[in-house]
Amino acid sequence: MKYIKPFLLVFTVCFSIVLCFTLALAVPNETKPQKPVETRSKIMLLHIPKMLDETSEKIIRTALDKLSGIEGINSNIKEKSLEIKFDSKLITYKEIQTAIEQVGFEAKIKNIQ
Repeated sequence: MKYIKPFLLVFTVCFSIVLCFTLALAVPNETKPQKPVETRSKIMLLHIPKMLDETSEKIIRTALDKLSGIEGINSNIKEKSLEIKFDSKLITYKEIQTAIEQVGFEAKIKNIQ
């Protein structure tokens, strides 16, 4: 019994020290404000006159999926249009247009944002 009290005291002190260091490491240091990340994503709206059905949309989507830098594709078969989000540092709008034309569809650029 006489050794239990000193043991508990030592244990409590050691545990407190470890806990303090752990909490000190968990608190983030003050850092400089981060510069805003340069946005490289662009959105291009294309009109595809011969995109008549889901099959033609799938052919175009498959061709675009092979390209590096394509981030997203939204299609509207009724309006015969594609909205393509792409990384302008990895691919150009002309390369996207060419890829669509290589699978047999004319691609007219309506807008690039």
